[in-house]
Amino acid sequence: MEGDSEKERAAVNLSRYALACHASGKPIKREDIRGPVMAGLNSRSFRPVFDLANAFLEEDFALKMVSLPQHEKKAARSDSANANASKTANRWVLQSVLPDEARER
Repeated sequence: MEGDSEKERAAVNLSRYALACHASGKPIKREDIRGPVMAGLNSRSFRPVFDLANAFLEEDFALKMVSLPQHEKKAARSDSANANASKTANRWVLQSVLPDEARER
């Protein structure tokens, strides 16, 4: 079982990766997070690490990760497969959480 320190380290790494993607104008992709960011953690740890990283970003940088809409694939899939696929986000971008008045200054 992973310790809290490993999840915190992974959350810090995810925050850094998200900021780097934001600076280069690229979306944050789940498959890119799996390797270097989540090294040593199992896939069930993704959501807690993601939530902790989002908290770090919001507290320190006034940014949060928001999911990008997914493209509909026209392949022949069952309706239940399409419903399950739409529930899981695989790409995110950073968005400011500052109020409009603070951004205009």
